[in-house]
Formats: sequence, C-alpha cells, structure tokens
Amino acid sequence: TTASRSSPSCLCFSVFVMDSCVDSGFSLVTVDQLCVCCSVPQALGLSTARGRGRCKNPACDYVYKNRHKPQHCPTCGCELANKPTKKNKLTPSAEDVCASALLSDASQPLSSAQKDQQRHSTVSLLRSCLQFPESESELQDVFSLIQQLNGQQKLTEEGSGWPSFFEPAATHCSLCQDPLLKGDQSSLAGLEECWLLTECSIRPVTLQLKVCTNLQCLAIHSFTDLHPGLFNVGNKLLVTLDLFFKMRHQIRLGDEPAHAALSIIKHSLTSDQVSCVQDLFCSGYWAFECLTVRDYNDMICGVCGIAPKLEIAQRNSSNVLLLKNVEFTWPDFQATDEVHVDEFWLTMENEALEQAAFPSSFPITRFDASIIAPFIPPLMRNTSDELLASVSLLYSHSQNGLWTAQQPDALLTAGRVSKVCPHQVVCGSKYIVRRESARDHLDLLVSSRFWPPVYVADCAQKVALCTDVLYPELASQMWGKNQGCFSDPTTPPQYVSCSELQDQPYSLDLTVTESNPHLHPLTKSASRWIVQPDGPNALHDAHHAITLCKELEPYTAGETSINDSSAAAVRRKALVFDNAAYYYLYNRLLDFLSSRDIVNQQITEALSACQPGEVVMIRDALYRLGVAQINSDPQETADGGLDKHSDGVVFEEVMLI
Repeated sequence: TTASRSSPSCLCFSVFVMDSCVDSGFSLVTVDQLCVCCSVPQALGLSTARGRGRCKNPACDYVYKNRHKPQHCPTCGCELANKPTKKNKLTPSAEDVCASALLSDASQPLSSAQKDQQRHSTVSLLRSCLQFPESESELQDVFSLIQQLNGQQKLTEEGSGWPSFFEPAATHCSLCQDPLLKGDQSSLAGLEECWLLTECSIRPVTLQLKVCTNLQCLAIHSFTDLHPGLFNVGNKLLVTLDLFFKMRHQIRLGDEPAHAALSIIKHSLTSDQVSCVQDLFCSGYWAFECLTVRDYNDMICGVCGIAPKLEIAQRNSSNVLLLKNVEFTWPDFQATDEVHVDEFWLTMENEALEQAAFPSSFPITRFDASIIAPFIPPLMRNTSDELLASVSLLYSHSQNGLWTAQQPDALLTAGRVSKVCPHQVVCGSKYIVRRESARDHLDLLVSSRFWPPVYVADCAQKVALCTDVLYPELASQMWGKNQGCFSDPTTPPQYVSCSELQDQPYSLDLTVTESNPHLHPLTKSASRWIVQPDGPNALHDAHHAITLCKELEPYTAGETSINDSSAAAVRRKALVFDNAAYYYLYNRLLDFLSSRDIVNQQITEALSACQPGEVVMIRDALYRLGVAQINSDPQETADGGLDKHSDGVVFEEVMLI
C-alpha cells in the first residue's frame, strides 16, 4: 500500500453533520465527502499508479506492484498476465470456457488438484458475493426478522419460525457464469444435514448444495443470503448474525474468543454438542469479520491524526501464538526489507475463509516468517516500500545487548509490540516471532509514515543505537551525534527546552514536508528524540529521561495513565492461540475496536458542545478531527457571479478538537 504525495486541487473531508436535536441528544448524518477548493498541497494517502497496476475487473480494487504482478488477481481471480500457460485459477478466457469440459455427474470424485481449485474458487465466491456492514444500525431489519423468527419458533415447532430447508437461488455460477449442478445425498452437490443455531435454540435443518460445472472453477454454492440473517459455516452450522455481533462485543471487552463463544452458545447446547459447535462458531466468526466492510483509517486518533507528536511503546509478551502445530520457516537467502502488507492480511483472511468454508481442512502448519507484516492504518503507513521492515532480518541485524525482553518459551512466539499516541489510540503493532529486540521498535518507526518527534520506550538507548547502526544517514539527520538524547551523551545530562516541541498554531500548509519527507508536519523539523519513561530504570539511562525536557512535562504523568487505562489493560491480557490466522486477525481487530471506540468518544464529546446545523466535523489534511463553522450563503466572485464551489458551503473557521 502506498500513499500519493501529489498536490490535489481540492481537499476531501470526512464530514459528520449535526442536523437535529432529538430527546436531548444529537442525531448525526454522515456525508461521505465534502470537497473544498484549496491550493495547499495535501497528502491523504491515496494510491498512486507509479510502478503499480490495477486489476482489470472494474468491480475489484486490487492493486499490485508491476515487478510482482500475479498471474491472476488474488481477490477476484481475474487473469492479469496474458501468458500461454495452463489455467489453474479462476475466470478463464471465453475460449477456454467453451473448450473446457463440464462436470456432468456430481457423484464423481475430484482429484487433489480439483479440490484445491474448488477451495480457491469457493473462497473467491464468498468474497465476491457476501459482505457485511460493520454497523448494527445498518442491519436493524435483519435483526428484527431474526427476533421475529426466534419468537415464532418458541411458540410452535412446526409451520412457522425458521425454515427446515435451505437452498441457494442461483442457477449459474457468480464467478464464471456456468450452470450449477445439484446432486443427491453424499455427492459433491447433495443434501447436507446442518445445525441452525439461534439465541434460544439449536435445531437440525437440511441444506441443498450446488456446484459449478466448470472444471476450472467447481465453486460450491450454498445458502449465503444476507436477508434472513444467517451465516453458513461449512454447511455444518447456520448461525444468526446477532450472535456474531455479541461475540464482537465480548472481544472488545477483552474476552478470549473461545470463552466468549462458549458464553454465547452454551445456553442452547447439550454437553455433547458444545465442543463441535464451539469450534464451528469460532471459525464462522473469523470468516464473518473477514467479510465485514470496514475502513481501518476510522481508528486514527482525532486529535493526533496521522502525525502524533509523541508515541509510546507498549508490549504484550503474553499475547502469543502456540508453535506446537505451527512451524515458522525462514528464507535461506538474505531477504529484502520489503513486506507486502495488504497481501499478508489478505492471505490471513483467505485462510480464515477457507477454514470456515471447509471445516475439515487443516489450518496452516508451515508459515513463512518473512512475510509477517505489521498492522498500521493505511494512511499512517510509510510511503517507501523498502522501509516496511520484515521480521526475517531480526537475527541478522540484532546484536548481543540489543535484546529488549526476555527469551520466550520454545513453543511460544514473543508476543507483540505496539506504539500508541497519548490518547491511547494504536498507531501500529508488530508481531514478534522470536525474542523482542530494539530492531522491532525500529521496524515500527520506519514503517510509519511519520517518525514521531518523540518516541517513548523503556529501551530507548538500544533503539537509538540500533538506528545509528542500521540507518546512519537517517540518524544523523534526526539527532546528529546525540544518539536520540536531548544533549550530548558524553557530557552530564542537562534540563532543556525544545522549541520544536512547543505547541504550534493550526496550519494546513504541508509544503515544507513535501519538499523534505524527513521533516515532521507539526514541528517542521527533522529533529527526533527517543526517551525513556520516568521510573526505576531511568537512573541507568539518564540522558534519555523524559523528565529532561520542559515541553514533555505534561506527558510524564500521562504515560503512566495510558499504561493503567482500560484500553491498555485489554491489550495486555494473556492469550494463547493455536491458529496462526486467528491470532493475527484477533490482534488486528482488537487494535481497531479499542482505538475506534476512543475516536467515537472524541467525536461525541466535540459534538455535544456544538449547536445543531451550525457546524460540521471534518478530518483535515493530517486526518485530525476539527469543528468548522458553516456559511451556506453563496459567495460573489470578482465579476459579480456566484462562487459555486462546494455547492456554496464555505468553512468560515476551523478549530481542532
């Protein structure tokens, strides 16, 4: 994922408009975009075509690097490279479809290659046909129907309530448009006995499957209609969507997924059913989250935006992946620093979808550690691909004395390291396979779009030393020979005042940072400091103490309160996963949910002090939330005409929250 550094002629804001006051509360109307003419160069993280290509399918938004152009799109299956090779992916050419053999008998067994193709096709089918809104408010009609059918089911067992038979309405494949075939019991597309799980009961139902007759596709079509509010887990379990939203709420509170699932479903199950249904329910939940449409930029702090002045390191060495059933492999050659972030997360999502669609298939057992990418909101990622650092270089660049945490158990990973802004919003997280080192902190910093002016970590000296060794030119620009300290580390520590860290007047002028990407947009300076929080260990590293800077005094107590906050407590919980895909997806989801809750609170507090209809809430060029006064009167131009830009909507004044 890259970010454009072009200079658009207009600025698009995300807008939250207050239009009425209802029952002493405010109703919000969300406007997707509001364009305001602006001559100031912006950098909103939009994709660029430089060195990249886009999928030929107009309905697909997959973007690839030209030097890594895949044969077929991993999102929709569309052919991208016109090579005269055999077709082993989806969406063949029209000539191939006409010439290819069709499946005529659903009872005939499939080869191993055909089964692999079928799994790939079925996952692509789910991605193309099934998407869920994240907001419960958009599913109120579905939830009402679920409650209605649940109520009818309680009154009578037959004749009303939930149906006992489900069949997909499609007659042709949604991927390749070939006819679908349905067969008898125990065939590729036969009748399947399935459980229907609701809030109050579990009952057996029957599913009719259909299979695509194109031997290059073979996608399984089952009941996946969003309208009745059911999610199909491998044709073994139908789950009402309200249960998945309850599961999400429990995870937001910090519950372990398996325990959260058990607390939700145990009232409907017998002791014999619990184990099997619990596994299916969890598998379906992660597939549901992978099919949920969300914008990860929504978790960006409304006060700090994409360029926090200060970021604080947090570690959780107890949130780990069990390596008993997972083997991490490392490349024999010297790998590049480049990590394909979106491809990594797409791989994890596809793995979760495949496990939900085919519960009997084995999860990942061998895992290439060099592809593991950090999780950073898209607009906060570094635009330089070569700086997205890979964990594969952990051992090759970490030297004795740069370890920053204890050695983990041989069968456990080392947990995760995150950096958060002063408002407890996560700015990025890295998942550590082996022992944590200063390199892991450095990876997060260089993978971010803006290296913060101040980075707070209990291993400040080691992070600064690692930077001096691996990025000497960058370190020279940021702190010269001071090794990230406020003063020369060869002289006694000094109490200083840093003018760059003083509060600056609000400005949208980013031209300075456009000309020099090493300048921070808030400080307009290349100076950076790596400091250590106040505490018992600070005596051993006095030059990096946060208390040495006058401008950082307000953050001294704040760093302690952040670590003691409820959000930090949830992120520090001890959890052990035995499934690699679920481990990474859980941590990404937890970062998003906890951060987005804080952002929503920021929005609510800002709007509560505003008058309805008079202001809008915007995201500025640095993605900070602001309150703007509206003047809806058309403005006259110099020639006496009307200024029509933005439909007459003019921001008279912008004030950050």
